[in-house]
Amino acid sequence: MNGKNGSERFIFDTSILIDLQMRKTDTQMQIFSLMKETPYRPAIPYMAYYEYFYGIVDEKNLDVSIQFLNTFHFLPPTKRTAILHATMRRKLEKQGVHVPMPDLLIACQAIEHQMTVITKDKLFGKIPGLSAHIMD
Repeated sequence: MNGKNGSERFIFDTSILIDLQMRKTDTQMQIFSLMKETPYRPAIPYMAYYEYFYGIVDEKNLDVSIQFLNTFHFLPPTKRTAILHATMRRKLEKQGVHVPMPDLLIACQAIEHQMTVITKDKLFGKIPGLSAHIMD
């Protein structure tokens, strides 16, 4: 459930995963501040997992990166995700708003599971019904 008083649940976008892996202090501090009130482990949606893994697949320290990914809850897409994704894409197209497929898929998984996306991508702010925390 999404809400206040420690019940908020978070999905990390790829931009946040990269910052955390690179140990960017400002991102780490902001994430720590957001996470300190919730008992839930942050989730990584399928597309963020894929994008992150695609970026590291040729690395020498692949095992370390996989261990990093495994510290998060993996959130696979469902049939409901597909329905939300198609419906939302059509709605945004009719409004003349373009959101890349990977970002929209992440957003739809967050909406489906009533979670807040943590990202650095301002485009998430254009998606109706999405709870997003957009970091600088």
